[in-house]
Amino acid sequence: MVLSQWAVRAKVNLLSKAQQRGPSVFIDCLGDKRLWDSVGAPIQDLAIQSLAGQLGDFFEWSKTELYHCGGQSCRVATFHYRLDKVLLESTNPGFLGRLFSQSKAQAVELNLIPGGHLALSDGRAVYVPPFLMGVAPLSQKAWDLLEGVDKRRVSDPNLVIHGLNWEEADLWLTRAGPEARLPSEVEWEYAAKSGSSGPFYWGEDFQSDHCWSIENSGERPKSSAEHQGKTNAFGLQDLLGQVWEWCRDEYFEDFQAGISDALPRGDVSGYIPKNRVLRGGCYATQAEDLSISLRRSLAQEERDKTVGLRVAMTLPDYKLKF
Repeated sequence: MVLSQWAVRAKVNLLSKAQQRGPSVFIDCLGDKRLWDSVGAPIQDLAIQSLAGQLGDFFEWSKTELYHCGGQSCRVATFHYRLDKVLLESTNPGFLGRLFSQSKAQAVELNLIPGGHLALSDGRAVYVPPFLMGVAPLSQKAWDLLEGVDKRRVSDPNLVIHGLNWEEADLWLTRAGPEARLPSEVEWEYAAKSGSSGPFYWGEDFQSDHCWSIENSGERPKSSAEHQGKTNAFGLQDLLGQVWEWCRDEYFEDFQAGISDALPRGDVSGYIPKNRVLRGGCYATQAEDLSISLRRSLAQEERDKTVGLRVAMTLPDYKLKF
């Protein structure tokens, strides 16, 4: 890999700071994907170890894997967020609860998305800080563990949860933990593109084996296990098709309207937007309509059988000083 002068300077600066402050400083390289890609696996693993120590007892570092898709690549860490521990913390935090937790592990898989810039069509670029994003839409098994309210069309623990309004999704995430939330629309698009620039994260041409649509789904939600290995460069799957995914933002007809950062638009205390954003399409969407840019709106109290969610989580605060 040929590094830019910026990457060389940033890497040297990072190593210099590590000598002074210890290996925990390596977590800073998560703030920019260019630096993350340049530092190499040993430093990446030190950063992941440092982050794992900050995330808390509900998280377990599962694996780190190099993903390739659409001409892009990234080495990505996967964490298990232990919903059984979350549940037991609120109901039975004693010894028996911890013992039960070890034998009844149930978790949501989250990938560590390095920070970077989302290029907009008007020539601007918006910075997106690093965060955690669900590998796949949330399953019924995970949803039911924390007793969410829904009107699912098909009941099967191995299928994705669907039939949610925004308020129900938000309430479930509140139960899941203080950092659990819906992604902002900018975060969703940044994570879906994973550095690609075409209509699909895998390239310019539609590929039916990467997503579900009305043509291949039997007009019903599917198991995420059926698309294992069909990920983008951040290791995420089923971003197109499967179920529409709620975002936290108020819906604007123009995606770029009012965007200056990665924060959700209209997310103001006491303010209830008329409509919220949905991204990604679903199992009932025609293949010709699917693309990363596909979006729609729905009132937050309105229910749709084709709507689910993908969990996002905020990382502990950190500062970039390059």
